[in-house]
Amino acid sequence: MNRKKHCPNRKRPFLEFPQTQIMVLILQITGLE
Repeated sequence: MNRKKHCPNRKRPFLEFPQTQIMVLILQITGLE
């Protein structure tokens, strides 16, 4: 679960988040609208 493709310092905090957390964030953002 440690995939470093490119620009490790660009979106490091975001990449460190688990995919499930990202999905929840997207769902929350879409739910707010």
